[in-house]
Amino acid sequence: MIGHKGHHLIAKISLMEDPRTDNAKIHKLTDIVFMVIAAVVAGMSTWEEIQEFASHHTEYFSKYSEMPGGVPSADTFARVFRMLSREGSEGMFRELVEEFRQRREKETGEQAAGRNISIDGKTICGAGKYGKEYNVYVVSAYESESGLVLGQTRVEEKSNEVTAIPKLIDSLELKGNTVSIDAMGCQKDIARRIIEKGAYYVLAVKKNQGRLLEDIEDTTKLEKPDSIYTETSGEHGRVETRTYELYHELSHISGAWN
Repeated sequence: MIGHKGHHLIAKISLMEDPRTDNAKIHKLTDIVFMVIAAVVAGMSTWEEIQEFASHHTEYFSKYSEMPGGVPSADTFARVFRMLSREGSEGMFRELVEEFRQRREKETGEQAAGRNISIDGKTICGAGKYGKEYNVYVVSAYESESGLVLGQTRVEEKSNEVTAIPKLIDSLELKGNTVSIDAMGCQKDIARRIIEKGAYYVLAVKKNQGRLLEDIEDTTKLEKPDSIYTETSGEHGRVETRTYELYHELSHISGAWN
């Protein structure tokens, strides 16, 4: 949960412009946005899950609001978030996270550098009236160790993830950290932006970068790794073994990526 920072968060949300008309305001905008943020922080990923989460935690939310409209429906959550100003809501979110991060560093003595930051996308989806779908695709950056979401950018379609990632990178403080992204983020422009932010990157390579993939395969076939690390983990009755090989000899990588 958001904890003792709830009142501060609601005060920030109250500065957002409400896009709804007066006769459509059954629920307070602060209630809607606060419930969604709390639910997403808790791991909810669909509008139905957010509604269920809010319904199960009405006692908590009632500490911060009288909730005159009760808990909104999944359809209402989706409809309002589709109407909100993207720039305003994302800017507020990043500001709140940065305040939280600075406060946590001050309280725990943790340093901002040396963290592992993962960038990934997911769809918050749900069905509204008459079967109409309300989906919001979100690209998020989060600390791998703590799970703290550092920033988010909404896009209309998953195919636009490539254009959303650079915007998210530009908005974050990454110096001294390592950024990991799946194969969708394996782009020269994205790698360049991470380096310009003073950070390191780990990018997955698949067939979307065919030439680079071939060069990497040639490297593993023709060169010996400088070091090898193996780890084994087991859960849900399944044992997984991962092997990591580190290569410094990169002469087989084409000049386009060097």
